[in-house]
Amino acid sequence: MSSPNRNDSKIKVLFLDHSAVRKSEQAKYKELAMFQDMVVKVLTPFRWREVGREIQLQQSNEKLNNYELIPSKTLFTGFQHRSLYSGGIVKVFQKFQPDIIFVFSEPSDFWVLQTIFLRKIICPDSKIIFHSWQNINIRRYPYKMSFIYSFIERLAYRYCEGAAARNGEAERVLRIRGFNKKIKKIYWGIDESTFAVNNQNRPKKKEELTIGYVGRLVAEKGLDCLLQAADKLNFEFALWLFGSGPEKKGLEALASSLKIHSKVKFIDVLPQKELIKYYRLIDVLVLPSLTTSFWKEQFGRVLVEAMACGIPVIGSSTGAIPEVIADAGLTFEENNAEDLAHCLMRLKHDKQLNEHLIEKGHQRFEKKFTWKKFAQSTYELCIEVLRKNEDI
Repeated sequence: MSSPNRNDSKIKVLFLDHSAVRKSEQAKYKELAMFQDMVVKVLTPFRWREVGREIQLQQSNEKLNNYELIPSKTLFTGFQHRSLYSGGIVKVFQKFQPDIIFVFSEPSDFWVLQTIFLRKIICPDSKIIFHSWQNINIRRYPYKMSFIYSFIERLAYRYCEGAAARNGEAERVLRIRGFNKKIKKIYWGIDESTFAVNNQNRPKKKEELTIGYVGRLVAEKGLDCLLQAADKLNFEFALWLFGSGPEKKGLEALASSLKIHSKVKFIDVLPQKELIKYYRLIDVLVLPSLTTSFWKEQFGRVLVEAMACGIPVIGSSTGAIPEVIADAGLTFEENNAEDLAHCLMRLKHDKQLNEHLIEKGHQRFEKKFTWKKFAQSTYELCIEVLRKNEDI
């Protein structure tokens, strides 16, 4: 795609992205840097707290002419919806004078408010884009002083020129809530090289079915349904639950009461490299999430990771799970243990179905969820926002 008609041949895009503390997330910017008419700068925290652990910035030594990662101090580190950049952001705005400021946060977050304010006084010609995962049209934000977040959201709809919806329902919710400018659905991705399929090195198929779950051990993930479904299986199985959270003791107690505790293994949070080794050992990945008043699954990254690794996936019918899986896996009615058990039995007893889903899953990953696809769509959104404003 050619760039818009501009005096400056380079499109300057500044990303504010707390997820870029991870090296695996920085891969998307290297793909964006492949567009030679774009200069990419990424502001990210020196450290970030997530799921009870602190992540230090993992910076690659690789240098690209049109890409720079800029670490910054943050206030309220780890509180995603009310965090602020406290070091270096003003200097970056002044020196870079971006054409696009792409904030990887919801329209109600403090980062968006900070960006609107700084753009107004430092670089008023910059266009702001935010992203949204929110797939429920909530009436009231579930935070203290929720009116502040509602106020920021209204400002975002007024002063931002575009939005990236991370799932189909998020686009619908933005429209319902009053955002009438450019929206483009852009799926999140994963690093293709990290999760490359290598079926030649996978262990030989065994009689026992190894079922895997990866994620937080919290009520909304529906893990009690997974345990109850496992109890209904009429063949040998092992159930591995990767993650940590407040529901662990309750799940251990449920496994004991169902008399399947000897078949259930709890494995704490693992570094990505270690987790990938375990992916190779499981036969199916299940994501049994539930719908709550304020949340339903917005993507299900572990489904994509499993598909990339050549593992069949099963997901519940909630949120974005059916959208992510499509015809490349099996879905069951949420919180229906009988339906989930039926899906597991189908995979266990139907070798042809198993192989079909492995192939379809990897094809879907390559078509929809690579960083290359993410970068192409993000580039197109930036171009479309600039063109629209130049035509006015």
